[in-house]
Amino acid sequence: MPHEQPNYETCKVCRFWTAFRGRNGEGGYGECRIRAPRVVRDEGVAVTHWPSTHRDDWCGQYSACARPAPSLAASVEEKA
Repeated sequence: MPHEQPNYETCKVCRFWTAFRGRNGEGGYGECRIRAPRVVRDEGVAVTHWPSTHRDDWCGQYSACARPAPSLAASVEEKA
């Protein structure tokens, strides 16, 4: 039986995780931003990339969030 992390220590409530906005508003995936993004090549162009995780994933570097993480779409909309 696989080890399961308690629900309260998952990505969705970690201060370093930012949710993507899915087609219906809740896709369940987001980016872990605990470390600087990696630089990767995409068709010869250097782009940055943070690891994508599901909201129910977990790791050993969890850090509690005082409030829910904003979605990436919301932060982009606010700047527009």
